[in-house]
Amino acid sequence: MKVPSNLLRSMIIGALLTGAWSLAPAADQSQTGASTSQSKLDHKDQKFIEKAAQDGMAEVELGRLAQTKASNDQVKQFAQHMEQDHSQANDELKRIAQAKGVMIPTSTDHSHMNKMEKMQKESGADFDKQYMAEMVKDHEKDLRFFREEAQNAKDPELKTFAQKTAQKINEHLNMARQIAAQVGAEGGKTGMKEHQPNKESHADAGKPDTSASSNR
Repeated sequence: MKVPSNLLRSMIIGALLTGAWSLAPAADQSQTGASTSQSKLDHKDQKFIEKAAQDGMAEVELGRLAQTKASNDQVKQFAQHMEQDHSQANDELKRIAQAKGVMIPTSTDHSHMNKMEKMQKESGADFDKQYMAEMVKDHEKDLRFFREEAQNAKDPELKTFAQKTAQKINEHLNMARQIAAQVGAEGGKTGMKEHQPNKESHADAGKPDTSASSNR
């Protein structure tokens, strides 16, 4: 029996619409799953990644600047350590962020940029003092920041990163205090004990050495 053309056309359109409707929920579910996977990381953990990335980039940039402008050899060597260690930490943090679907900043914020501009105007012994004073202050602040994340992070991988990096920051802080004291910078300390990472618990990861507080 020959089917009328109008009826045949209606049947074809109906079949296409039915197929489209059956695929729609699957597509919606797929999109929802992708969104969920990108937002698995806790909001505070995401903020930590963003701030840590900016701070790390600033330390690298300041370290490079100090290697060219510092007059004291120990300040230059310290600056080299800052560039190397913070570059490694930045690379590891970037890898973690990409795995978690978190976009990280590609440049430092205005506060760090202003600090960089100010440091570029200094030279010689004045630069050494200013740079080391900033390093003591920055690492004291960063140590508190990383220790808090090490204790409170929801993501296990990020927690481990914060614990490990806090220990490295503590080493930098002790070095910065010693060199700051030698160049007459604010925040300098002498007689600092050597860092003993194997004696620290995870709860005290990166805890600064205060044994020489009487020498401040």
